[in-house]
Amino acid sequence: MLKKDSERRKNFRFRPDPLDYALIDKEAQKDSFDPKHIGLIINESYGGCDLAVLLECGIEKGDQLKIKLGESGVMKAEVSWKKTLDYKVSRIGLQYV
Repeated sequence: MLKKDSERRKNFRFRPDPLDYALIDKEAQKDSFDPKHIGLIINESYGGCDLAVLLECGIEKGDQLKIKLGESGVMKAEVSWKKTLDYKVSRIGLQYV
């Protein structure tokens, strides 16, 4: 039997404001924040978020990133999963660190 979303997930998911985006810096070890990529926020939760990004960003599962979601401050996140949607776009799941 399949579990309902609410039974599988640690945190409640909610939809962001329409066209809300995340700024992404792939160099999480630096002190500064210098985003060179952008992602469209699909959903958010207390523990992480789900973004649509271009494959050309080169983001992979296990990468450590610095991100800024909408009006929030800069935070560190780890890519916990990645799913390729087509030849240009992937969907990534981030867990806040």
